[in-house]
Amino acid sequence: MSRTLGSLFILAASGLSLPLAASPSTAPAAAAQATQSLTLQTGDYVRLRVTVPELGTALQVHSPGGDAFRRFELKEGTHDLAFVAETVGDYRLTWIGKAGELEVLHRIPRAEQPVPARHPMVLKSPRLQALLSALAAGELKVEDAFWAEIEQEGAPLVEAKDDAEVWVTFLWRGNAHTTGIFLNWPVFSPHKEDNLFQRLGDSNVWFHTAAMPKGLRLSYKLAPNPPFGPESSRADLRRAVIATTQADPLNPRRWPPDPARDKFAVSSVIDLSGEGVSWIDTPAAARGQVETSAFASELLGNTREITVYTPHGLPQGAPHLPVLIVFDADRYLNEIPTPAILDYLIEAGEIPPAIAVFVANPTAQSRAVELPANPRFADFLADELLPWVRTRYACTADPQQTIAAGSSFGGLAATSVAFFRPDAVGAVLSQSGSYWWAPDGAEGAAGTEAEPAWLNRRLAQHERLPIRFYLEAGILETVSDIRPTNRALRDVLTAKGYPEVAYHEFPGGHDDYCWQFGLARGLKVLLQNASD
Repeated sequence: MSRTLGSLFILAASGLSLPLAASPSTAPAAAAQATQSLTLQTGDYVRLRVTVPELGTALQVHSPGGDAFRRFELKEGTHDLAFVAETVGDYRLTWIGKAGELEVLHRIPRAEQPVPARHPMVLKSPRLQALLSALAAGELKVEDAFWAEIEQEGAPLVEAKDDAEVWVTFLWRGNAHTTGIFLNWPVFSPHKEDNLFQRLGDSNVWFHTAAMPKGLRLSYKLAPNPPFGPESSRADLRRAVIATTQADPLNPRRWPPDPARDKFAVSSVIDLSGEGVSWIDTPAAARGQVETSAFASELLGNTREITVYTPHGLPQGAPHLPVLIVFDADRYLNEIPTPAILDYLIEAGEIPPAIAVFVANPTAQSRAVELPANPRFADFLADELLPWVRTRYACTADPQQTIAAGSSFGGLAATSVAFFRPDAVGAVLSQSGSYWWAPDGAEGAAGTEAEPAWLNRRLAQHERLPIRFYLEAGILETVSDIRPTNRALRDVLTAKGYPEVAYHEFPGGHDDYCWQFGLARGLKVLLQNASD
């Protein structure tokens, strides 16, 4: 997702430098050291650099009281992490799994941290307009009454705008230490100021209002007091937001609904669809099995985890089943509960039983190389991975019943794998695919040597291939070029005469929470067609 570094929906630590004035702290810890302690003051902004020696491990940060405060799930390689101390005292940093190397790069006291710029207040919410008027009239108790109502109703505020949109107002209850709130959400913006909260006069009400489509589905987080200022670079901003981004304390609806996750590891949810998440309640008796193995590729020269889902209750001698290949395994096993979705759809008779193969990324760097239209990655899948799966599971060798699926770069990968190897993959389920991509970052203006949408142009130039498509993009994915290039791909495929091209636009953004529903839609389209 290299182009979407401009987005401000930040899910993982960046590897870029942070040129802030601060004094380095401790030297690197020895690789064998399992625990390290840091004495911090309230509000200290801590940046760490860690090196992970194996496929995956975790770094747990414990608060001075001994409680689990932050947990960072990490893959092999070097990562920059950040957090802000919420209380004074000794914080313990403990490796879960094999210990890696840890270095404290910066520890910046609150008084030395940059502060986001304040901007003139613009009121769009009718309810906040009424609150401001009441405050101006000297109604001293109206502020407490407002927060009591929000505590009862939950945030954000949703108010009528017109036939197509609603006003959505995100809220934060500030205090004397509040310097700013940043909205971390899957709606791209070229300007960091667009996602900053405003303060309602001199009250403790901080807010951000946006016009959103009716039926909106959206996950988001809030970053209180992010340590960046007007002169901070986008790299500074990413790190600062990562350090504090967390679930909205005023919104009880969270995703994933996992009580074991801390507030930093879950998102808050707005769902105006009127529908529930049906698959989270699938009975245990209907659940399939999930097995994970290490898989070494000679073609790619690396090793990754491969997780295979098999449906519940398959009898001996069951027919060879359709195969779903899913990229970005961590996303589709954790944030998007694909095994539960498959359990639900199969149990309800909405799709035939199928096997799913989840392909992990060895590192963040390998993802950026392998997924964007890489023919060697397509060969790995066709010549190494699928034969390996077929020797172990009762799955088909028919490309028309072999579906590649993914989101963002994973959606681009699904289409490019089918393009390069239609003999192995004959169906694509693409969610917000990054079709703006071009080799070597050459996403320049059309008509120049560096043209965007490389795969779209290749498909337009190539003879029609035996591939079926389900494509989707979010209504809010405009600034990132996701929706425009997905529409363009749909038009290319239709003009070339591809007989099966399903296209859907959903009322949301570049968002795992939305993609789970699109995944279910796409599976019903492609697997039903495959079994007809």
